[in-house]
Amino acid sequence: MNLILIRDCIILFILSILLIKYLKRILYKFKFLDYVNNRSSHNITKIRGGGISFLIIGSFYFLIKGIYDPLLCNFYSILGFLDDKFKISFKKRLIFQLIFSTFICYESKFFNLLINTLDKYLNQYFILFLLVIFITGLINFINFMDGIDGIVCASIIPWLISFSIVTSSNIYFSFSFIVIAFLIWNWQPSKIFMGDVGSMYLGSLIAISLLQMDSYNNFFALTMIISPLLIDPIICLVTRLIYRHNIFSGHRLHLYQRLVQNGLEHWQVSTIYSTIVIILSFTFFMLGMRILITETITLLFVFTFLTFKQKRFFKEIT
Repeated sequence: MNLILIRDCIILFILSILLIKYLKRILYKFKFLDYVNNRSSHNITKIRGGGISFLIIGSFYFLIKGIYDPLLCNFYSILGFLDDKFKISFKKRLIFQLIFSTFICYESKFFNLLINTLDKYLNQYFILFLLVIFITGLINFINFMDGIDGIVCASIIPWLISFSIVTSSNIYFSFSFIVIAFLIWNWQPSKIFMGDVGSMYLGSLIAISLLQMDSYNNFFALTMIISPLLIDPIICLVTRLIYRHNIFSGHRLHLYQRLVQNGLEHWQVSTIYSTIVIILSFTFFMLGMRILITETITLLFVFTFLTFKQKRFFKEIT
């Protein structure tokens, strides 16, 4: 690890700690508050919107380093910030996300790779449509997972490090210290929530980073490494469709939420999910793609089993 990297990590960490401390007062003053309701996993009102620190410090850092693709995250993050304040309907947010994702996907390296590989078999606009749905879904799934203390930050930190190793870039490794700083405030008992502004930023950062991949192997490996944050909401969505729920309504039916309802502490559930991400990352680098695929499929079956073992949660609101 070179001295410049160490310097960047320390500066980003300290700036983030100080900024979040300042933001707590500002956000409280302007009523960015998460009030307790029937969908809450907490029992006291807490400050939300702290994830704007990702946008502020991240934007300056990426600009200084001359890395411009992550700046596209700002659109999703600002949309999340507006939602934190004004409660924009999910359908309206989704429309904006789909439109913006279409432009991002169309200009991406991975879309070009798909066209060069699949153009003989599929229409390029159909390929684009599938990619837009995947990217928009990924961003929203990360957002859905931000329901208990620390789960998103703790899981994304090892992903950022994995991405740095795969791409041989120190930028995302340094950025992970911004997330580590926030995790200190967000770990149970949390002092502040990242809000949609933060979860949308991190979700779009993962999505936009994946779109820059020019290798199927790296694209799918990095997707599988973060799969604990994707499989949970996918299974929940499918199960809610089976039970004919309104999928646009709020709920507490994700597996991680039901684990908390069954008695586990926030920090325990967050540790479980982040540990799985670490194991998947270690598997890819040490044991290879085949074992990673096997573990991801196993994880899918385990999550599905746990969901249907506790199907009473879905039946209770049918």
